This record gives sequence, C-alpha cells and structure tokens, in this order.
Amino acid sequence: MQLTLIYLATALPVVLLLGMVYYVDRFREPPRFIIGTFFLGVGLVYPLRLFIIIVEDVIGPVIGIDPEAWGAYQNFFRAAYLEESLKFIFLIYFCSRLTEMDEPIDPIIYGAALGLGYAGYENIGWVFSEARYAVGGISNYNELWDMVLIRIGPAFGHLGLGIIMGTLISMNLFDQWDPFKRRLYIVLSLMVPVVLHGTHNHFAALESYHVLTVLIITSILILFYQRREQNKKIVEREDRLRIANKDVLISYLSTFALVVFIILISQNR
Repeated sequence: MQLTLIYLATALPVVLLLGMVYYVDRFREPPRFIIGTFFLGVGLVYPLRLFIIIVEDVIGPVIGIDPEAWGAYQNFFRAAYLEESLKFIFLIYFCSRLTEMDEPIDPIIYGAALGLGYAGYENIGWVFSEARYAVGGISNYNELWDMVLIRIGPAFGHLGLGIIMGTLISMNLFDQWDPFKRRLYIVLSLMVPVVLHGTHNHFAALESYHVLTVLIITSILILFYQRREQNKKIVEREDRLRIANKDVLISYLSTFALVVFIILISQNR
C-alpha cells in the first residue's frame, strides 16, 4: 500500500504541472490531443532505450569512451541529445501537423506535455528501481519519500525544456516569414534545449542547480507573456507556416556537431 502511495506521489507533480500549463491557454486545446501528446512523451522511452544501447555498447567502446563515466559524452550526447531529439521529432512531425495548433502558444503547450510525459515515466521508473531495494531491506520507505521529492526537480526541468523548444518552434511557425530567421529558430529549438539539458546534468552532478532555476523562471515568464498576448486577441486562429524537412535536418546536424565539439573539448582538458 505504501509503495502505491509513493508511485502516486511521484506522478502527482507531473499531473499538476500538466493541468497548470493546460489552463494557462485561454483557447484550450482538445484534451484528447494533450493527453495523447503526454503519452507520446511516455512512449519516446522505447526508441530511446534502443539508442542508448547503441550509444553505450557500440559507439562508446569504438571511440574509446567509458560508457559508465558520466562526462560530457553521457551528459550532452547520451542524455541531452538523444532525449531532446526524440521530443523534437515528435513535436515537429506529430504535434505541428495538428489543425488545432493554430496560435503561438500551442507549440508551447504541446512541448510542455511531451516533456512532462517523459518526466513522469522517468520519475516513476527511477523510484521503482529504488523501491526494489527497499523491499529487499537495503533502503527504507522514508528514504524513498525523499527520493520522490528529489524527482520534482527533473519534472520542472523537462517542463522548462519543452516550453523553450515549443517557444522557438512557435516563432518559426507563426512569428517570422524570413527564410533565414525561420531556419535559425528551428535550429535553436533543438540546440538550446540540448545545451541547457547537458549543462544542467553537468552541474547537477556537482549538486548545483542554477540551470534548473533558470528553466523554471524562464518557463513562468514565457507562459505569462503568452497568456497576456492571448488576452489581446478576439479570435484564436492565426496563419501558420510549414516547417521544411531540410531545416529539420540542418537542426539535427548542427546540434550534433556542437555536441561533438563539446565532447572533444572536454576530452582534451
């Protein structure tokens, strides 16, 4: 019974954050799409597992990097690049194709739902792994409750990364007609979350949470600004452009190149 309460307590912050983001939107999205996007975030765990096996068991040994060593390779490539890339492709090729995504705040709401879906699964899986030790007597339930509280931070982190990614995609879809600037926004929509995610992982290992604080504050400001802009509108729908596949490819390649550069710099220090 107590384990069940621990799992519910782990999921509750994610559900509350999703509800908060949903109700920020004045012209709310259909709940079925928000819930579906949330479970897309949960589902990205499965392709992620395959990519992690390749990164840790194939690529790492080939290039001479210990997959167990949590350096730049793990922080920026294995964790940040893989996770944010999957969120990015789901947001681009599923969410942005929905006819209901018809105003600037919508990519932000869907990005938040994706991030929270992944965070929910990650948190429950992490606590479950610790709970197995608790059942075996290695730990205790009080410590598990502490771990539940610890996992609130990653939920805010994935929420913030999803909001930032959605904001930059929104600028590509709604706010800009210049081809160069549109391409820049779509590149930044992957690159910025990857850099922030990897940097947070690096500092979190040192028990420093400055990046997480920035993510939380930035998320609040973005949501506040978007709601204020919504209040000026009479109707919801705005003209929306289409994201070019070429720009998506450039975004992946340029972000990958930056991650490789960060890894090389860290290896040479």
